[in-house]
Amino acid sequence: MERIAILHFTAPPAIGGVESVLAAQAIALRGAGIPVRIIAAEQTNLPDVERVVIPDLHPSRAAEPADLDRLLREALTGCTACWVHNAFTVYLHPPLTAALCRLAAEVPIRWVAWCEDVSAASAFWSGEAPLLPRRLRHVAISDQRRRDLARHHGVPEHEVTVISPPLSSPWPALGADARSILGGAGWAPGEPLIVIPSKLLPHKNLPYAVRAVAGLLADDFTPTLIITGAASPHEEDVSACLAGELHGLAASLQVPLGIPGTRSALTRHAMHDLLLAADVAFLPSLEEGFGLPILEALALRVPLVCSDIPVFHDVAGDSALFADPMRPDDGTRVLAQALNSAAARRRRQILASAGRFAREVVALAREGSVAFRGQGE
Repeated sequence: MERIAILHFTAPPAIGGVESVLAAQAIALRGAGIPVRIIAAEQTNLPDVERVVIPDLHPSRAAEPADLDRLLREALTGCTACWVHNAFTVYLHPPLTAALCRLAAEVPIRWVAWCEDVSAASAFWSGEAPLLPRRLRHVAISDQRRRDLARHHGVPEHEVTVISPPLSSPWPALGADARSILGGAGWAPGEPLIVIPSKLLPHKNLPYAVRAVAGLLADDFTPTLIITGAASPHEEDVSACLAGELHGLAASLQVPLGIPGTRSALTRHAMHDLLLAADVAFLPSLEEGFGLPILEALALRVPLVCSDIPVFHDVAGDSALFADPMRPDDGTRVLAQALNSAAARRRRQILASAGRFAREVVALAREGSVAFRGQGE
């Protein structure tokens, strides 16, 4: 079975870009049932991993090459691969780079050089780049780093796999209530999320909204619709009846729908979080006196689609897109316009990056090799 050693000078809780990539790798591999061993100069706080601390891996240490060789061989016993972050291409610790180059030639496991940085490509470094071991499997975090490896280390670009880092935590500020609501509606990060911050009342024009969102399915979108759905305390029977109608309509049109306000008291914090997560805030009302959700959405920089009624023009100005509230097909058109902007598409790609990264990392781990049995092998 695979056992992946991940090696870097430092590891979380240290804060940095490489440490974030290392953490995402460990989480993805453990999620796939692959054992992980973190080898670093200091203790890591990552859960459910084996930990090997070698203080001499820190660039500030005056390490003896022979000691590094021995300690690393011991640390790699039982591993099928060693993923080395930056130590082959960043020359902060020459004894470590030299030791790893020797081990990569001698220890018969799969060696993967993860390249986040290249000293030889930096205007702030001078010197000659050492030759890299021929047995390395090269992974770069960007096309730029792939080009740097080719230019400064002679690694053919076609031999370098690019695996871009993910967003480390798509929604670090979202509370448990919002996470539960989104999960219960079947939404996954990277899929379009349309949020209607509205009570369940007839003038809110909510069946129209369900039909408008359903029209997006023909455009290859997979949208989830959340209607916050607080019941009107003065018209509870009307709200309950409308909730049932909306669920039935959404089911018939195959629109994933959540109406969290019908299940429990919806807090202001959860309302804020749902707007924060939204690709689009949608206000399809037939009539209103003002429209406070417009202010909330704009303050959070959430793209806004409103019904084309005078009061919404008064409040939103030119900061919203407007749709005919009597024509669901026009609602579909304007929602698609909002979802198809370059910024909206890129945002969904970023939110989906954790899943994409996990799949690529697990595939890399399963390329296969033989476990290192230790010093005597």
